[in-house]
Amino acid sequence: MTSELNIGSSTTRQHRPGRGRAAVSRAFSLATAGALMIGAGLLTACAGHGYSSWPEVNNWDSAGDDMNVAPSPEAMATALRWTIRRFPPVANPELGREYDEPLVINLPPMLRQNVAEDVLRRVGGRAQLATASNSGPDSTLPTYHVSRVLIRGANAEVEIIRPVLTIGSNAGGTRLYQAVRLDLLGGFSPWRVTGHQSLAVGQASVPPVTLMENRADASGFSPEERRAREQRLRDQLPGAGTRHSTPSTAQPAVNEVPAEPRAVDPAPVEPRAVDPQ
Repeated sequence: MTSELNIGSSTTRQHRPGRGRAAVSRAFSLATAGALMIGAGLLTACAGHGYSSWPEVNNWDSAGDDMNVAPSPEAMATALRWTIRRFPPVANPELGREYDEPLVINLPPMLRQNVAEDVLRRVGGRAQLATASNSGPDSTLPTYHVSRVLIRGANAEVEIIRPVLTIGSNAGGTRLYQAVRLDLLGGFSPWRVTGHQSLAVGQASVPPVTLMENRADASGFSPEERRAREQRLRDQLPGAGTRHSTPSTAQPAVNEVPAEPRAVDPAPVEPRAVDPQ
C-alpha cells in the first residue's frame, strides 16, 4: 500500500506493508492449525479403532466381544509368545533358552478357524491348536490358555493361564496353573509387552478347551451348519432323495374271445376237356 505526503510543492510516496499479505498469512496459519487438529484426530481415531472385550465387560457396552477382528489376534499372539518364552513349561527353565517342544494353545471360542491359524502362525515354535488328538484326557502336552482380552485403542491387557511344572501337581493329582496378566502397547507399531503381573499359583480358573474341529470356518458356519449345508447340497443332486416309480401308460390286456374258424368255399373245378377218339 502506498500513501502520498504533500510537503510544500513536492509529493513524497511512503510504502507501507500491504494488508492483503497479512490476511493471507493469517489464513495460512489458521488452515495449518486446522489441518494439524484434523490429522491429530484421525491419528487418535485410527490408533483407538479397536475396542473389544472378552469376556464381555458390563461397563463397556460399546466394546464388542468378537476377537476375530484386528487388533485382537495380534495382541493375543504377542501375549502368548511372550509368556511361553518367559515361562516355558519345564521344571527347571534355563534363562535365555528357547523352548522347542510341542505345546498346545487354547484360544477364545468365537475365533474362526482361519483366525486361529493366523494366531498360531504368529506364536511360532512348535505350538499347536487344540484338537481332539492333543487335548484329550490322556494328553500330556502342556497347554496355554487365553482367558481374558481387553483392547482399548493402542493399549491392551491379555491374561494367559500357563502350566506350572516347577511345583508339580495339587493334592488331586491335576496340573497346577497360574494366571499371568500382561500389559501391551501397540497402535501404529507392533504390539509389545510393557509389563506383567503373576497371580497366585493354583488359583486360576482354567477356561474350557475349544477344539479346532469345533470352530466356525472362515465364512462363520459352525460344524452343525456345515453338515446341514452339505446335506442340502447332496439332496439337490440328480437322483438324490426318494425315487418314485413312474406309472405305466400301457393299457391292461383284455381277454379276447377266440374267433370261430371261418368256412372257406371250395374253388369251382373247371370241366376237363376230353379229346375225341
